[in-house]
Amino acid sequence: MYKLLIVDDEPYIVEGLADLLGSSPDFDIYTAASGNSALEILDRVRMDIVLTDIQMPGKNGLELLKEIHNRWPFCRTIILTAYSDFDYAYQAIENKAVDYVLKTEGEDAIVAAVNQCIEQIENEMRQQQFLEESREQMDSVMSIIQNSCLINALEGEAEEVCAQEFHKYNIELDTGRPVLLMGVRIDRFSPGDNSKDKLNYLIQLGRIFDKYLNQFFICYQTSYQNKNMIWLLQARNADGSVHRLKETLEIIQQHCWQALGLSISVIYDDFIDWQELNNRYRTVRLVLEQLTINGDDGILASTRFYRDRKDSADVNRRDRGKDWGRNFQNLQTCLEEEDREGVEKVLDDLLSESEEDRATLPVKLQLYHTVVGALLSYLNNRALSEEVFTDQTNFELFFSYSDRAEMKERIMKLIEQILDVNKKNRESHSEKFTARIKNYIKANLGGDLSLAAISERFYINPVYMSRLFKQTTGINLSDYITAKRINYSKKLLVETEMKIHMIAKEAGYDSPAYFIRIFKKMERVTPQEYRNLAAEENVSM
Repeated sequence: MYKLLIVDDEPYIVEGLADLLGSSPDFDIYTAASGNSALEILDRVRMDIVLTDIQMPGKNGLELLKEIHNRWPFCRTIILTAYSDFDYAYQAIENKAVDYVLKTEGEDAIVAAVNQCIEQIENEMRQQQFLEESREQMDSVMSIIQNSCLINALEGEAEEVCAQEFHKYNIELDTGRPVLLMGVRIDRFSPGDNSKDKLNYLIQLGRIFDKYLNQFFICYQTSYQNKNMIWLLQARNADGSVHRLKETLEIIQQHCWQALGLSISVIYDDFIDWQELNNRYRTVRLVLEQLTINGDDGILASTRFYRDRKDSADVNRRDRGKDWGRNFQNLQTCLEEEDREGVEKVLDDLLSESEEDRATLPVKLQLYHTVVGALLSYLNNRALSEEVFTDQTNFELFFSYSDRAEMKERIMKLIEQILDVNKKNRESHSEKFTARIKNYIKANLGGDLSLAAISERFYINPVYMSRLFKQTTGINLSDYITAKRINYSKKLLVETEMKIHMIAKEAGYDSPAYFIRIFKKMERVTPQEYRNLAAEENVSM
């Protein structure tokens, strides 16, 4: 979906173009009656295409072009005007307008210009040369060292130690400034992709993210499991905001799909103090692993979205179950070095616990089986299993079943139960989330119900939100909003004596003419004709 802004001081032109282009599901349409109004929208929302007149009161189209490219350098612009003067065309081209269309050329020329913009956007995303324009990576040894420093910072290393290591190894992050964490997941690979292919994808992803984000943020990333990345971001300038990040991530997701054929999901947090880094890292990683919104891909959401869905106590319980990574690394190290005291100390740290409620039992089971699983792996790698398992007590520590068939049956039964629960949870979440959107629409029929506004309210990507709504209800979100607004206006037409223009405003339409056109399109009569027909029916009854 492309975000398109139409700017013109003639209401009938704005409404006509919105009607012409808004019929396509590929566009999320915004309108403005002046250059200044357009800038207010551009401060809130990233645009893919801007279609603007030249001669307008206040800030004219050419001045607006400069502001657009300062705010959103990847935005395409089209000059639409009644002026055929060559000087205007030349200035438009100098200001990087994609096209220059005369109003007298008609709708076909405008649609062709918009299609040309889309084609250029898609072509640029497909060009592999774009990846090669990014700056050269540090040599492999320095990259490994920096990666180790970042992991240590994420896992709770002292702030003073982090600051020293960052300075020593040329890491630009400043432990005295707020930092933002972001988790990225490659949703799926092709069946034939091997470890080398997956690593190559991560490298290319890193370059794409760096290309788009480096203008606004100081960026560093580390990866794990060959499909996940954790990014640490600090604002490079005043434009390095969470809003700027969210809008830019939409472009990155689209680019990754166009250039690499990869669907990625992104979870981003808020700016935090360095002391909170370890806790937020665990939260972002937990969300990245646990978030299953309708079982779909291409997720772009704030961690707030996850917090809205999950009880905080539940999150804390899950988080405790995940916070063992460093101890398991220490356990493996102590086993390799045959350090008995070290092994005993690590096991004490892992297995010691105070009395807790029964709700934590699954976490305890997970911890226990992870520990014995690590020990079993160590025994097999060292070919020690045969000797150790001569002691029946040791054998029972790992297994308790009569034969493999029974074990397989039990495991498959458990898997089926897990899958059933997951499916029910996904369906339940989709229905609950859709209900929240419907309630919000009902309470704000006269307000801003653009996809951008609704998605911002729920901390989620507008494209994904629309797709989820359609999958759950079978109706396009924009069609649902229009239907609710028209139904509300019908109620006002019948039950009140409000003027048509007041009803239009009450139902969320700034332009009475546009409201009348949409109403007639939906009901086959104008609002006044509908009111008259309703009055006649009441009289006859």
